[in-house]
Amino acid sequence: VLHAFRLPFRGIILASLGFFIMLTLRQLVPKAGVILLAALVAVSIRLLTANQQIVNITLAIMLEAAGWEIVIALFRRDLLLILAGGLYTSLVCSCFFVITMMLFGGMKWEQVYAMYVKQALFFKPFFPSGADPVILYVGLEAVVTLGLFYAAVKSNRQLSSRISRINR
Repeated sequence: VLHAFRLPFRGIILASLGFFIMLTLRQLVPKAGVILLAALVAVSIRLLTANQQIVNITLAIMLEAAGWEIVIALFRRDLLLILAGGLYTSLVCSCFFVITMMLFGGMKWEQVYAMYVKQALFFKPFFPSGADPVILYVGLEAVVTLGLFYAAVKSNRQLSSRISRINR
């Protein structure tokens, strides 16, 4: 639905939802590698609906899962988990998009930049005049990511406390 309506930040929204699911999975099954295994399952299901972007999607899912596996193992405090997970995901979403569009999509930097400008124009009424819309868009994307990851971590903590109360 997010992709069909071409909504801004759709990759970040889906990544935040994925992070919440992976964080919850890691709490239910506290073993190293469970996130990578879940990512392999997600990639396998995604291969059934293969399209021209399957390489990009597969690599993105596995890169995010590998990073989240490390972030969740290293950072136990909520604030560090939000910052590390959110910034890592924001970096992967932005850089990975640019790299894959240039390597696999055969696009030039100017074309990729034009795609970012097109996304940024959605928010143009909110940006100061004369400012580079792409820089502001990427900054806004990072802020949105941190907000969504805050919501994911807090929701996960509430869910896990409810589960522990039920198990008592």
